This record gives sequence, structure tokens and C-alpha cells, in this order.
Amino acid sequence: YSFHVSRKADFIQDITAQFGTDVEFHACSASGMNIEEAYDFLLQRGKISLHAEEAVGIAPDMTMCD
Repeated sequence: YSFHVSRKADFIQDITAQFGTDVEFHACSASGMNIEEAYDFLLQRGKISLHAEEAVGIAPDMTMCD
């Protein structure tokens, strides 16, 4: 699945459309996150980045944890 987003709101809308509103997100070092928490987590870990005008970029080297 690929995300075609340009802003945080688009990112959240796209994820919500794909997975629903009651979903929890899990990573190797965090679990039970809602979409807002997952977005902030990905941003803090450098997995996504914000560009001019809050455009979202997804790191090409982002991988799944073991």
C-alpha cells in the first residue's frame, strides 16, 4: 500500500480510510497508538518528514521490525 498525501490531515485521512477509526498501531518500541500518536511517533523516528507547507514525506528506507 502506498500513501499519496501532502499534509498531515491527508495522511490521517488516508490511514483512517484504509484501516478505520478504531485501529491501534504498533511498532517495535511502542504499541496501542491511535493515528495521531502513530503520526507523531513516525515523525519523531524520522520515518516520515514534513516539508514546506506541512507536506509529508515517507522515508524510502522504512522497514518492518522483526
